[in-house]
Amino acid sequence: MATSSLYLDTRRPLKDGTFPLKVNVTHDRIPRLFRTKYSFLKAEYEAILSGKRLTEEQKIKRQVLAAIENRVSEIIESIETNGSFSFDLFKLRWTGKGSRNDIIIRLQDLKKECIENSRYGTVGIVSSAISAIKRFTGRESVLLREITPDWLRKFEVHCRSEGNSSSTIAIHMARIKHIINTAIDQGEYDAKNYPFGKRYTPPSSKNNKRALSEDDISKLFSFRTDIPYLQEAIDYWMFSYLSGGMNLVDIYELKWSNFNGMASFTFQRRKTIKTLKEPLFITIHLTNLHREIIKRQGTDHKSEYVFPVFNSRMTPKEKHYARQTTHLRINRNLKAIAGSLGIEIKVTSIFARHSYATKLMKTAPLVYIKQQLGHNKISTTENYLGSFTPEEGAVYEADLIPK
Repeated sequence: MATSSLYLDTRRPLKDGTFPLKVNVTHDRIPRLFRTKYSFLKAEYEAILSGKRLTEEQKIKRQVLAAIENRVSEIIESIETNGSFSFDLFKLRWTGKGSRNDIIIRLQDLKKECIENSRYGTVGIVSSAISAIKRFTGRESVLLREITPDWLRKFEVHCRSEGNSSSTIAIHMARIKHIINTAIDQGEYDAKNYPFGKRYTPPSSKNNKRALSEDDISKLFSFRTDIPYLQEAIDYWMFSYLSGGMNLVDIYELKWSNFNGMASFTFQRRKTIKTLKEPLFITIHLTNLHREIIKRQGTDHKSEYVFPVFNSRMTPKEKHYARQTTHLRINRNLKAIAGSLGIEIKVTSIFARHSYATKLMKTAPLVYIKQQLGHNKISTTENYLGSFTPEEGAVYEADLIPK
């Protein structure tokens, strides 16, 4: 266990004749001195320590010394509670300086980590958070101890003044929260200073219901075209809708090895592979329409992937840009199709997932919808479900009175 004491360093006086006050920390019989911002004349320091006949000014200085001792003890206790003591960690906490105490440097390290692990989607999110913090502070360095509940509230106001939505602000706050939680886990940040929770609650991202009406779904399924890029967009949308609201990226990732002939295929959601404790496999039984779409848009069995977005020679970075490009093209063309059919909503690929869940909730149990959507919690599934119309409510409630 580390111990500490105050030490007046009388080896070399300062310009005003006083001597610097330091903290002497000892661990494993090794002493190390750490600076404070205070200095004293030797006689005065000894008089304060004696505690006899102190002037009012000396009494205040004695309280300062006691506060320093308390802070040193708290830091040592906090470090040892979270793990083993080290001088480097004590210095980090004592001085509040260094790269590990700088949220921008920590975010930049997180960005590098994401690049190394081919998580290119997260790279953009982290970069956006870094830029937002720099614009808010006007600085290249922001210490973790500066991030208080008041700082977070002002940062939120700043983001809104730039026209950011609640969803965007929530994403920025999630990155900041992640950094602070990691610092606590590593024993590099005192949990008692945690700025989130009851002290500050980030705005919740607005959950827009993206389920289409049955009439709009029928319009999309009846759409016919000879234009290849429009056919591509509607085919991917229908494949997603028929496959448990499958995300586009999971469709791109489908391999022929996932298929059981042309009867069914089984896959894991890319989004939850690393977050679920137990692997969740989702099985989709193929319809004739599935087979028609694969015949129109798919590859032959010589290719590893079912759809031609990816190929086995691509690097993770090339796959990321291929995914982005295809996403943009499909969503742009889906909006054009919806407009031509008189659908007022600007339809994108995500509407297939929400529409699947809402359509199915009228006939299937919620636990089945949860399974097919690949969710870990029922509450997540409920967020995907649209609301009931008054007409539907009237039908459901008509049976309340016994016949």
